[in-house]
Amino acid sequence: MVDGVCFEETIVDGEVHWLARPDEFVARIVCFPLSNCSVLEQRLNNLISDGFTYLLETGWSFHGLRLVGKGYSGVVVLAKHPRHGLGALKLRRLDSRRDSLRHEALMMKQACETGLAPRLFIEHDDYIFREYFPPWDCTPFDDFVENSVLRGDLPVLTSMLRTLLEKLNILDRIRIDHGELNRPGDHILVCGNRLVLIDWESARRSNTPRNVTSVFSHLVFRSPFKEALIDYFKWNPSIVVEKLKHYKKTYDFSIIEELFIKAG
Repeated sequence: MVDGVCFEETIVDGEVHWLARPDEFVARIVCFPLSNCSVLEQRLNNLISDGFTYLLETGWSFHGLRLVGKGYSGVVVLAKHPRHGLGALKLRRLDSRRDSLRHEALMMKQACETGLAPRLFIEHDDYIFREYFPPWDCTPFDDFVENSVLRGDLPVLTSMLRTLLEKLNILDRIRIDHGELNRPGDHILVCGNRLVLIDWESARRSNTPRNVTSVFSHLVFRSPFKEALIDYFKWNPSIVVEKLKHYKKTYDFSIIEELFIKAG
């Protein structure tokens, strides 16, 4: 009989695959993008030594596998750990250009003070294990913007954006550039009262971080709802550009706050 775990959202219901009894799913995940590999046993031993008990086959279909996420450097599945519970396990792909995931883990740890980084439980050259954000508890950034505009909940959107940009300003001031916020819908989650940045594989130390400016530029120039946002916030795009240029020279958050004064 196949072991399974059921969730509130059936899309993430999944089958349990024990690491101590590795099957085809475990091999494909651990050896991704291959179906088997010479380092399978070594990687499994490392996972078991760190306390992991099983992988959960759940999420969205990709190359015949159900995954929680994927990127250029790794694939993400749910995994069970006796101390940390069920979390997101990112395993380094065998075709990754990166020889370790420790830099990504370091960026998450250094960004901890912003409150935007997921809690990191375990790090290794070949994997990182962090808290999992269930899809029924979180809304992707672009969906949150869309829902707020369509429902007329723009004051709620204003509060979220102020909080997000204030936290991103902290990230700017500690000189960490997330690197992917020109596409915030893929990387920012609104989880109740908490805002989270995921996918830190492109994050880096930078003297010219652009976290705030990337999100703001998306809202004003690339969002499908840019016209509604410009109208509500009374944004003049040319003035926004000038203020963002000034912000990049100083990282003074009061410059960003000025862009919300006329909202409503």
